[in-house]
Amino acid sequence: MKTPEKVIKKIKLKEWTYKPYSVQSWGSWLHKISPYVGRIKSAFAHFLIEAVTEPNDLILDPFCGIGTIPTEAALMGRKSIGVDLNPYAYYITKSKTDSKRDKEILINYLKKIKIDISKIDLTNIPDWVKEYYNQTTLKEILFLREKLKKDKQYFFLGNLIGISQGHRVGHLSKPCAWTLPYKPRKGDLGEYREVIPRLVKKIERSYKESFSEMSEMKAYLADARKLPIEDCSVDHVISSPPYYDTLD
Repeated sequence: MKTPEKVIKKIKLKEWTYKPYSVQSWGSWLHKISPYVGRIKSAFAHFLIEAVTEPNDLILDPFCGIGTIPTEAALMGRKSIGVDLNPYAYYITKSKTDSKRDKEILINYLKKIKIDISKIDLTNIPDWVKEYYNQTTLKEILFLREKLKKDKQYFFLGNLIGISQGHRVGHLSKPCAWTLPYKPRKGDLGEYREVIPRLVKKIERSYKESFSEMSEMKAYLADARKLPIEDCSVDHVISSPPYYDTLD
């Protein structure tokens, strides 16, 4: 049994600072669906889950971000719940709950979509957002976003978010980065980047491994002060709390 004394003793050893936990890229491709500033490292999440919990335990992360802790818990045979009030974070976490699917069925679904941007209006899209995109590409993103939400295709939605901005060929925006950061050049209309072929490639990259053995994982868009779960219904709470006023 993992008593509090044993857990504290193990954590004090700081094993997460050594190999295998200390390697730069660690764990499942699910953790790489989309970037997120300030997220907990998947290796550290793995260490904490292993140190504190047992298989089949139910773990709650009330500030889950893009779901690193609940995802790692599900991959380790624990049931998990992730809660966040940021829609961006929620939809990426939700996409990971929807990952146990057949790759070929997923890709066939995508290839059958007929994108129609004739009714997509950019009038209400903020100018700072439009600066990052070729306008046709942006309209395709918006059309596909609404269709995926309507069809409840959350795995696609998370992957779409993952390629929506960046400097690589597979990204949909003009070349830019938000971790450095740098913005597109002023006056640059941007290269048209067809959305569905790039999303297909993203799905293929995500399915380099199987997620079929994952345990049950749930995601909620909610305030941690009003959790959508019953009292005393989880075995453990593991979380990396949000950094007050340091993230936009």
